[in-house]
Amino acid sequence: MTFTELPDFEKDLIRSLNKSEYDSITDRLKWLSKEEAFELKGERQQLWEKLLSLNSKPGYNDTKIDCSDLSAGCRYCAEGTWSCIFINNRCNASCFYCPAPQKETGIPSTNNLTYNNVGDYIDYLDTFGFKGCSISGGEPLLTFDKTLQWIKAIKKRFGQNIYLWMYTNGILIDKKNLSQMAGAGLDEIRFDIASKNYMIDKVDMAVDNIPVVTVEIPAIPGDEAKLKKLVDSLRAAGAKHLNLHQLRCTPYNIQSLANRGFSFIHGPKILVAHSELTALRTLLYAKKTAPGLGVNYCSFVYKNAFQGRAVRMRAADKLVKSYEDLTMAGYIRSFFVKGQIDDLRKIENVLLRNGADKSLFSLIPQWNKLCFSLKVSHLIDDDCEVGVDYYSSTLYAEVTYANYFVQIPVGKSKKVSAERYPVMKGCLLPKTGRFLAKELPGFENEKDFFRYFSRMESIPNITTEEKESLIIIKNLEFLRYGLQDYF
Repeated sequence: MTFTELPDFEKDLIRSLNKSEYDSITDRLKWLSKEEAFELKGERQQLWEKLLSLNSKPGYNDTKIDCSDLSAGCRYCAEGTWSCIFINNRCNASCFYCPAPQKETGIPSTNNLTYNNVGDYIDYLDTFGFKGCSISGGEPLLTFDKTLQWIKAIKKRFGQNIYLWMYTNGILIDKKNLSQMAGAGLDEIRFDIASKNYMIDKVDMAVDNIPVVTVEIPAIPGDEAKLKKLVDSLRAAGAKHLNLHQLRCTPYNIQSLANRGFSFIHGPKILVAHSELTALRTLLYAKKTAPGLGVNYCSFVYKNAFQGRAVRMRAADKLVKSYEDLTMAGYIRSFFVKGQIDDLRKIENVLLRNGADKSLFSLIPQWNKLCFSLKVSHLIDDDCEVGVDYYSSTLYAEVTYANYFVQIPVGKSKKVSAERYPVMKGCLLPKTGRFLAKELPGFENEKDFFRYFSRMESIPNITTEEKESLIIIKNLEFLRYGLQDYF
């Protein structure tokens, strides 16, 4: 199976969240009908089976269809050891699918952190043990002197211990700057040529200079014939990889995508419905006709799950307390029982009498809560009313003093602030919590959670709010399995 069928209740919740984010435009979009969605899911399943028969190797919870020939950079991304520095925020192309305006040069930045000089960024790479680093924009060649300086400095410091690549639309590429970047140690260059009618003249030029040349573009419905021709051209030119992205909507680009007549599906972000099938058909064509060219379909499900987890985990392990746990999705979880202090002390005594490690639970009198790790959840009495808190985590350049934080030294004189902030706080689960706390340790993935959710839905008098909480908890606990459901 290539996707997880979502319960109707979750589909309704996602529709509501999409409408809230994208406002009234959602009422004017062309959504797939149930019949169209059923047909496309069937075709996707057939493509999946054909790809498996050609030795495709799915990975990362089947959110990537073929991992048999990924770029080193893509592997580091999947492992969570990749940093992308946005060297500027200005572009000289006008791609209709661009997710954000690219009009200001700005300061180089990555994940809430800005860097006025490459030395400080190098300290960041070193502190967090990154194995892959990419330079993006906007368009990095619009600030070529700075881009070249950063390439030289990063490779001088790390050499072969870091894999370095750059994204470009290729408009400003010439033999001179290719030679300069190659001499500075650039390992890979990635071209987005979709806005230039898939012309590969700059790709041809780069193959003679840069060790690994990749084309990375969105899979645009209606361009399938061009993509298949591109597969043949890239293989003949000596390019190593073709990365195809699923077209996603943002509040910035959604009107542009709608103007092209695309159909849409719901998800954590609204997605262009036929983009995925365009990518899979191209991947199938490449598997049959173009050995030696690695084609990677980068689904939005993969990005949302694995890239998001990587960002959270850089800070989470510094912030999790002994009586809390880290979820598979990279969030901090704290189960609790709330009540009168005398009752909570009785629970505490039960845990102690049963030999529970004192570090795995904590009585917090000012909150009237006893927090506990799942490692001791089996010792919590079934009559207790159980709740749960979840926290996300991130890094900031300065302490915000809005959240619990830990400062992390970066280099000799600087620090970054690892902070946690609540994404679900004080969630009481009167009907389902005791089941969740006891069963969650045995869940391997979200499929186990769906079975649990189906049981909980049938509990008499369960509220809509509690069911919504369970769906949110599922997404905070687990990485999505398979590709996006179509609805």
